[in-house]
Amino acid sequence: MRLFDLHCDTLTESMKVGQTIAHFSGAVSLDKAAALEDWAQVFAVFSPDDMGPDTAWYYVNVAIDGYEAQIGSLRQGCKPLLAIENASCLAGHPERLDELARRGVRMLSLTWNGENGLGYGAMQDARKGLKPEGEAIVRRAFELGLLLDVSHLNEAGFWDACDIAGRLRRDTKRLPRILASHSCCDAVNENPRNLRDSQIRLLADLQGLIGLNLYPVHLGGDGDAAAIAAHIEHLQELGASASMAIGTDYDGAEVNPRYASIDRIPLLYRDLISLGISADTLDALFWGNAARYFNRRAVLPN
Repeated sequence: MRLFDLHCDTLTESMKVGQTIAHFSGAVSLDKAAALEDWAQVFAVFSPDDMGPDTAWYYVNVAIDGYEAQIGSLRQGCKPLLAIENASCLAGHPERLDELARRGVRMLSLTWNGENGLGYGAMQDARKGLKPEGEAIVRRAFELGLLLDVSHLNEAGFWDACDIAGRLRRDTKRLPRILASHSCCDAVNENPRNLRDSQIRLLADLQGLIGLNLYPVHLGGDGDAAAIAAHIEHLQELGASASMAIGTDYDGAEVNPRYASIDRIPLLYRDLISLGISADTLDALFWGNAARYFNRRAVLPN
């Protein structure tokens, strides 16, 4: 089968233990993904909330150095893309965003769960929107052709970012580059990290993506196939079928043991088929929608 995964934390987790992604002992590796027919993977550089901007900047660049050292082997097994999860390193240093783009970063999330100099994460006051510097970073990210990931933004920040994206669409007639790389549906399982129906409808209207993650805390229950199917069906009910994708959150979150590594994705596909989810829906979910999105925005590597 084919897999386009919008989010994993394998890059920084493998760094911690001094392993390469090719042979990493965690959930994602080239070894474990060998059975996939096609595989595109977004590798996130995650900065914890307790890092100051300069420490985070050093950490991010070390991680990118590690990614660049492995890019040759990665391209032998997948189509890799590089993302920043928590752009706290940009606070007070907006010029750093241009440097990240030059170094190959293609996707950017402004926050993790906490507050930084750009805005407020999902676990913060939902009424506080983007800070002025965060709004400027969003506009510059769009100018640079980067994808803006809203998964960890709080609700007010989400609406601010989408408003900027909407104005870009109206003013330039260009498709906005916005998505939620690893978020589930709040109406199915209430959680601050999940998207409300109004947010889902807007992302679908903006032709964005919604990558369902495999974290049971977000899915509900024990994160089994039935829980995942409930989120798929809810997205379909909201008219977001063309926006559905997968953002596993592998190596960043605990996953139901049955699906706890990338070599188990074909098993998840079969389990969802057995629950009545059609092959066409699953092919779009696991590959087609994301591949179309990235190709239309000239982001998917060859």
